[in-house]
Amino acid sequence: MKKGASIFAVILLAILLTGGRASSEELEIDLPGGAAMELVWIEPGTFMMGSPEPSGIEAEQAYREVTDSERPYHPVTISKGFYLGKYEVTQSQWEAVMGTTPWVGVVMGREIASGPNHPAVVISWYEWQDFIHRLNEAEGDSLYRMPTEAEWEYAARAGSTTPRFFGDDIDMLEDYAWFGININQGKFPIHPVGAKLPNPWGLYDIYGNVKEWTQDWYGPYTGESQSDPSGPDSGEFRVTRGGYIGFNAFMSASPRRYLDDIKPTDRALSAGLRLVRMSPVTATPIESRSWGQLKSEAQ
Repeated sequence: MKKGASIFAVILLAILLTGGRASSEELEIDLPGGAAMELVWIEPGTFMMGSPEPSGIEAEQAYREVTDSERPYHPVTISKGFYLGKYEVTQSQWEAVMGTTPWVGVVMGREIASGPNHPAVVISWYEWQDFIHRLNEAEGDSLYRMPTEAEWEYAARAGSTTPRFFGDDIDMLEDYAWFGININQGKFPIHPVGAKLPNPWGLYDIYGNVKEWTQDWYGPYTGESQSDPSGPDSGEFRVTRGGYIGFNAFMSASPRRYLDDIKPTDRALSAGLRLVRMSPVTATPIESRSWGQLKSEAQ
C-alpha cells in the first residue's frame, strides 16, 4: 500500500472507531503573562491499555525487557472527557507564566535548541506542578493538571489498537515524530512543536521530540478492568510517555512506559509536558493550596 493510501486508511479507521468523529472540539485559552494555548477535547471512552503478549521479534529478550512493564493488557475506562494540549507546552508559554528560561545556557554539558515554539524542558515534575498551580490560581478553580498515564495512552491511541496510532507500518513513524537522532553531537536537537502530522484526534508530537511527564507514580499493571486509574500513592519514579528524539522507532509507541531514567526532582533535557484542562462541569473541586503539588508542600 502506498503511503498516501495508508494515511487515508488510518484517518478512515479513526473515524469509524470514534463514531464518525474525524476531529475534536478545540479550545484556545489565554495564559497568565499573555501567551495562548490550544487544547483538544478528548471524549470519554474505554480502551485496552498496555501491550498483549509479544510475538515474532518482539518476543526476544531484549524487547521483552522494555515491554514487560506494559503487561498485562487490560481494559480501562476514562469516564470523564477532558481537554488535552494540542502541543507540548512551549518555551514561550512557560516563560510567559513563570518568567524563567531554564533551558538557556549549558545544561548538563549541552546547549539545548531553543525558540518560542520549542517544547519547554529542563523542568522537574515538581516545577511543572508550580506552573499548574499558577494557572489554577489565575482561574480561581482546579481546572489544570497533568494527564494520568491512562489518559495519556487513551489520547495517544486515538481509538487504535496497534502500538502506534497509524497502524503496523513502522516506516510511517517519520511522518509523525522526531526520533532516532544522534543526541551526542552539537546542540540537544529538539524541534519546534507541530512540524509533523498529528494523530487522528488532532494531537501533535505524541511520539518523539521530548518525553511527557504524567501524574502517576510507576506501578505494575494488574489484569483487572479499571476506571480512571491514577497509579500508586507513592513511589520513586513518575512515569514519562511518548519517547524522545534520541529513541529508536521501537521505543516510540503508545504503550511504552519510561520509568527508570528520571526522578520527579530531575530537570531532564528530554522531558516536557502536555497539559490537561478539565471542563468546569467535570473538574473535581479541591482546596486552592493543592492546585498543583508544590515541591515545598510535598516534602
